[in-house]
Amino acid sequence: MRTLLPAALLCAILFVPFSAQAQNDDDPFADDPLFNKPTRDWFSADRITRAVKQRRDRIIRQSGVDDSYHDLTGYSSKPGFAALSAVKPMIRYNRVDGVTLGLSSDELDWNQRDRFSPFGTLQYSFGREEWLYTLGAERLFGFDRSFKAGIEFHRITDSDDGYRVGWNETSLTAFLAGYDYMDYYGRQGTSIYSIYNAWDAAEFTLMYRTDDLYNLERNTRYTMFGHKNTYRDNPAILIGADTARVSQVVAGLRLNPRDKMLFPRFSASFDVLAQLGKSIDGLDSDYAYDKLETELRALFIIDSAAALKIRARAGQIVGNPTQNAFFYLGGPGTVRSMAFKEQSGTAMALFNAELLLGEENNRRGDWLDEMFDLDELQFKVFFDAGWVNTDPIIPQEFGTGFDSFSVDQLNTSLGVGINLSTVRFELAWPTKDLAGTPALWVRLNPNF
Repeated sequence: MRTLLPAALLCAILFVPFSAQAQNDDDPFADDPLFNKPTRDWFSADRITRAVKQRRDRIIRQSGVDDSYHDLTGYSSKPGFAALSAVKPMIRYNRVDGVTLGLSSDELDWNQRDRFSPFGTLQYSFGREEWLYTLGAERLFGFDRSFKAGIEFHRITDSDDGYRVGWNETSLTAFLAGYDYMDYYGRQGTSIYSIYNAWDAAEFTLMYRTDDLYNLERNTRYTMFGHKNTYRDNPAILIGADTARVSQVVAGLRLNPRDKMLFPRFSASFDVLAQLGKSIDGLDSDYAYDKLETELRALFIIDSAAALKIRARAGQIVGNPTQNAFFYLGGPGTVRSMAFKEQSGTAMALFNAELLLGEENNRRGDWLDEMFDLDELQFKVFFDAGWVNTDPIIPQEFGTGFDSFSVDQLNTSLGVGINLSTVRFELAWPTKDLAGTPALWVRLNPNF
């Protein structure tokens, strides 16, 4: 049985993320000269915006294996928000859970006809040899269904690295090559939350959650083609304790949460997330901390085969955080010339920019063609800059927030990459040693 499970997992994961796309519902005669629309429709702002958005999707978001991940507010791979939901992929593999299989029912969608719906998951982790679950219910309010409230009970394997590499991406790289870039911990508790969706232009989230967090150990080193010694131990999130109660009030704001085009060739989005456990009376514990995270993203479409992506992130922690809450610098999602999670701190600033160059291609095939389509070859040049308030002399010591920021301590990298549809290859050099050996990353998701 144990020998069949990895093969079954591989087959399931390979085919689930690349599910067939729904057929186009547009008028089949829309582009026919005998049945075309009035001239004013061809040059309308809505049509231009829709056409540019479709072009943006082809250039920027081609088939990342985690593009179907949803959190409480909808699609998200954003820092912080991606960790709000306890609903994780039902088929996955990592060094802590081993093979995990389960069933789930989705949370309420904003456009769903029903106003009330229970949701949940039931999974079995063969590595932990434990049942994991999520059980909750949500209710939509208002004539325009713009307000959502819900409650959730959960016992899950969790990680704060989902925005960095993604759950499906980790499952594939861990199973096939032994590279598991997420760190995990156990979470059991309750969340009560509300979300207000303001015309898809902004979303406001307010949540109270209380959880027992606990350390998890590595339970497997299986890999199909890689080396077992590439698997790291799973780090403890609690020092000197097995379990800790962490309670927080969480408040979040997302502007342009769906990353829609604001202008025909420009889009920008902004997120801010506050997790308050130290400054709120009655929530103090051994691990009580306040954490603030912000992120600004911008997309400039230069032409039909070139685009510039920019991201700026910043955050700070006050109090006594668990180890998973720290900011980590290095590797995918941060500064790519550095080793994975090479530095950590309680304050962080990060800037990423990518220039993507390629050829537009409208041909669609099956998932294998899309994954290895030479006609969709893209090239990119990128720049990363990051800083955390780690003491350069005593790495275990942190400075006092951004008061210790210094340009001399910035870690910067330059790099080039090739996007072969889903598969992305990146080479990154530290700017202080461009003649040195670059870091190589193979990705199945966009970097940001």
